[in-house]
Amino acid sequence: MRFRRVAEKRTELHVVRLTDLGAGSRDLYRVYPGPEGMTFLPVEEPMAEVGAWERVRECSRRAEEAGSDWRRFGIPLEVVGVFGPGTTPPPKRRLEEIEMPAEVREQIESTLSAAQKVPHPEEPLRVLVGLRIEPAGLSIDRRLQLVRERLPVGATVEITGLVSASPMPDPPIYAAGAYGAMLDIYLRDGALIGYENDEVDLLLPMDCRCRVEAEPTAARYEIRDGGTLVRPTLRLTQIDSFTDTSSPRTTLSGTSSAVAEPQWDGVTKSATLSSRVAEARHTLADAAKDYDWDRVIALLEEQPEAVNSSRPDGASRFAPLHQAAHGGAPVAVVERLLQMGAWRTLRTSRGERAVDVARRKGHQHLLEVLEPVYRRRVPADTLRRMQGHFHDVIRGRAEDLIEEHSLRLPELEHLLEMIQPKVWFPVPGMYGGFSYWLEGEGDEAQLVALSWSRVVGGSGQRHVVDAQGSSLVEKGFV
Repeated sequence: MRFRRVAEKRTELHVVRLTDLGAGSRDLYRVYPGPEGMTFLPVEEPMAEVGAWERVRECSRRAEEAGSDWRRFGIPLEVVGVFGPGTTPPPKRRLEEIEMPAEVREQIESTLSAAQKVPHPEEPLRVLVGLRIEPAGLSIDRRLQLVRERLPVGATVEITGLVSASPMPDPPIYAAGAYGAMLDIYLRDGALIGYENDEVDLLLPMDCRCRVEAEPTAARYEIRDGGTLVRPTLRLTQIDSFTDTSSPRTTLSGTSSAVAEPQWDGVTKSATLSSRVAEARHTLADAAKDYDWDRVIALLEEQPEAVNSSRPDGASRFAPLHQAAHGGAPVAVVERLLQMGAWRTLRTSRGERAVDVARRKGHQHLLEVLEPVYRRRVPADTLRRMQGHFHDVIRGRAEDLIEEHSLRLPELEHLLEMIQPKVWFPVPGMYGGFSYWLEGEGDEAQLVALSWSRVVGGSGQRHVVDAQGSSLVEKGFV
């Protein structure tokens, strides 16, 4: 990951570390991001001062010897909110609706304000959070069972309060304790509150909501001292953001969403991506080109946002579904890719959809499953003109970045096959991008596009685009 340092000087942030925002100062920590790493100092009964991550293990040992409960730094399983599959979560609680001491409220407000202004990851990443399970001493099988029962696949979970996460396993493992578990979160928007070299510490949005993607597994982690630990681990995908502090995506789109937005991947050059992400994209493209379907599915489970991505620096613009059509993959493989969000209408550089590729290669068994299923109708000429006006809006906001990175701008045909026709287009270097969705059908269809930069206050703009042109209808938010 690449991050841009906003300021070299030592800055103090106050962070609510655990569960209930109204619990008082026992859950408050002063956080000092600085050149020497992060310092976490509990306001009340300081147990140990934690600096760079390599000191976490020593602090854990000292705390245990002193009889302190180091595991209280983790999130208790019982306070994680759960909204079952198929249910619509209620609006997120507003800060002003929560009873708490005035000094606690002041620190939370300053934290949320600071989180809006500090850098955010330029692309999504996976982070870990420690999950505490009581009573202590439960076997790993029993902990797996508890997590499975409490947080079922498809449910929306709410991690209460403001919680820190890390791409490094050591801090969350020690926070969860010897008998805890791990939340493996695909983080779409986190506030960067500290880093040192490749070590980063991010803050999740207040009352962060995520979707449970799969059954928990017993995952193996290598930690700094060379040891290996096994912890129950649950895969989640974040579905809200720091720009939303009231209800899911209300601030940004005016509509509520219980699922993560699919992503239009406009990246065409490896140089645009971090070395880690570029390598992952090439690995996925290689597996698809080799028709190694088990490998493709496994990789996409790790990076679900790449299901409609093509090889960086490649000429064909083949996504995994195109390669499946080209290689005559089993129908079950194609159906799995479609379940993961692959678009039947996505076109290659030759303008071919996956069904066109399968027909050209003579794979008759795939034609039916790959034939696009349109859920709304918009005349082709109307959609083409709307797409051109949308591209004008994008260039008007970020033309230099579009040219610098040779971005492939969004095509709109995929919106016609989506149940919820809403997509996110991140723009590298903008620290934001465009969220767009289709409203209406036929010649009266309109595209609504919201755009913003996280590091520029009041940068939000809302455009309405139709076949005749575009209109700026709102600005100054975010």
